[in-house]
Amino acid sequence: MANLVRMDRASYDASSFLDRRIQVPAGAEVYELPFQSLSSIFQNVAESRTRFLFHISHVGSTLISKLIGSNPNFLSLREPVLLRNLSEYKQTISEPESRIDRQTYLATLKTTLGLLARPLGEASEVVVKATSYANILASDILSLQPHSRAVGIYSRYENFAANILKGGAGWLDILQMSPVRMKRLHVMLGRQPWQLWRLRPGQVIAMSWLCEMLTLVSAASRHPGRFSWVEFDRFNEDPSAGIQDLCSALQLDWTSFDTGRMLDSGLLNVYGKSSDRVYSASDRKSDILENKAKYSSSIDDGKKWLVRALHDHSELNVVKELI
Repeated sequence: MANLVRMDRASYDASSFLDRRIQVPAGAEVYELPFQSLSSIFQNVAESRTRFLFHISHVGSTLISKLIGSNPNFLSLREPVLLRNLSEYKQTISEPESRIDRQTYLATLKTTLGLLARPLGEASEVVVKATSYANILASDILSLQPHSRAVGIYSRYENFAANILKGGAGWLDILQMSPVRMKRLHVMLGRQPWQLWRLRPGQVIAMSWLCEMLTLVSAASRHPGRFSWVEFDRFNEDPSAGIQDLCSALQLDWTSFDTGRMLDSGLLNVYGKSSDRVYSASDRKSDILENKAKYSSSIDDGKKWLVRALHDHSELNVVKELI
């Protein structure tokens, strides 16, 4: 069954994530109906021009999504739980324990894309930020919506590791998702050269980085011209130019007036996942430098594992220029 909740723009803007943390309007109407009954409503999914923000986790994608959403013409949706659930199904789609077959998976994904593509009020363009492990859906999404475009948001390995090693939600995410990511990495590679229990913390981070980057590189190669890259630390150096370049890649109309409104919003001075926490671009830069020094041993350990992996498995060199 599906529960459809009537949302307004303010509720979407207030929802950092569209999962259990969704900000449902007080007294909102809720409709319950079989999910399968929605499929007949969305017959023109292939005509939708939804834009997608894919990312490798904890690289500023939530902030970027909110910055895009500062433009009232764009509806920013962050981490809808339906894509998260579908990524879990896709992970096991060819396995005996899979709960659905590929046909059902594709039909459900198509209906989900139809739901996400709906405009709201004056917002005529929809930009969806998926959760990091939904990267496995990227190529299928772009195939089902040939007019859609996407960006892959990432940090180079050492900055990524420095951010994760400080602990908190980033490390917890890496730890919890490491079995799934190693399995996906092995599937993409076609062999199983590593055992998770043998990897030290820096190596687990390197493996996770490699898995998600390889997944996005694969999607980019299958959809040339429709997938662009955003290195967050470079974006962070000049957000005004960065947002203009990003919107250009997504074919979104962003003007200097929109940049001014974005700067006035105050979003660049608070933490992307929590507006209660003051956190600027310079704060992130300082954190990265401090953590690189503090955790240099683990970062180097992961870098050596990564270099060795690329040396031993030439197929992985497609990510070499992004390290």
